[in-house]
Amino acid sequence: MLTFHRPEFARELAESLLGIRLFGATSGLFLANRRRTGKTTFLLADLKPALENLGAVVVYVDLWADQQMQPGALIAKAIGSTLREHEGVGAKAIAGGLRKISALGVTVEVGSAQLGNEVSLADMLAELHRLSQRKIVLIIDEAQQATVPGSGGMEAMAALKSARDQLNLGGKYTLGIVMTGSDRDKLCRLVNTNMAPFFGSEIDIMPTLDHHYTDWMADLVENDRHDIRVDRGVLHQAFADLGHRPELLHQIIGQLTGIGRPPADRFNEVLAERAAQERGACEVQYANTYAGLKPAAKAVLSRILAGRGQGMFKPDAKAEYRQVAGKTLADTQIQGALDKMRGGESPLIWKSDRGDYALEDTRMRDWYQSLKNSGNWPPVP
Repeated sequence: MLTFHRPEFARELAESLLGIRLFGATSGLFLANRRRTGKTTFLLADLKPALENLGAVVVYVDLWADQQMQPGALIAKAIGSTLREHEGVGAKAIAGGLRKISALGVTVEVGSAQLGNEVSLADMLAELHRLSQRKIVLIIDEAQQATVPGSGGMEAMAALKSARDQLNLGGKYTLGIVMTGSDRDKLCRLVNTNMAPFFGSEIDIMPTLDHHYTDWMADLVENDRHDIRVDRGVLHQAFADLGHRPELLHQIIGQLTGIGRPPADRFNEVLAERAAQERGACEVQYANTYAGLKPAAKAVLSRILAGRGQGMFKPDAKAEYRQVAGKTLADTQIQGALDKMRGGESPLIWKSDRGDYALEDTRMRDWYQSLKNSGNWPPVP
């Protein structure tokens, strides 16, 4: 799939992270947006090169890539891999060849004579800085995975915060951190309480692809198919109906321009129809899912849909449940509803290690808000 680049946005973030801009993000950058909206593509195709062009060493790790491995181990493995790339022949010769070190439960082979057998993330990052003599930026994609109960991820986040403080001590700037996630509510667990590892940091919504992207797509279509004239407004609305997911838009356009395609003069009409159908199918799915829940689950989910996924057993929450369910819910009923909606192959909700809850599919909140705004909540079965 062709890649749409955002070089200006990437350079702005890179300069902010590296302290080039006066009011930068040297304490860290936290970006949230839903899945399939182009976050990872931007990180790898735009932000990483922009940082490297400004002289930084970039370590990228996706905490979603291997959910069987603990977040801390994934991070240590990524740092270790980058460390080996920068050791060079001299460092390995001094160390007498590769040897194993251990950090956060993962064993990594390195050749550095500067590291002991047991090291911290700060030790590894400091050694990477020593070898490269460059600023380090650690990009952690799907960082909300660090807050999954039992993953040890919060300990890894605390270790990273300690590493940042150590390497940036005394006003020198050595380590920058970028964390992205598919949901703002989930990323908040890393910053929103005084016990959170990055307490005080701000979470920004990463801008979705806009009309610049859809105009670019329109140009591609017209250059490939000279008989098609794309209505830019229709394409932009279709992209919005598809939840700003480029992969899905590419798929539909491929169907409309490939074998078995509709006539060229119907391209815009059929594109709008397909996108509206996709949006409608999602809304029907949400409505059917909600209708199939028991009263207790509907009551609990309604609170989470409204963005109040904390304090699920507090008096104000129980008062909300009583209005929706028509009766007072016992703690066991509330917990049972939460557990059931977290289970199965397609869980509705997600739980942090602090006991807060959020939607797995954040588009469901758009559906809820649309019905709420039009006075049609709750949906009629």
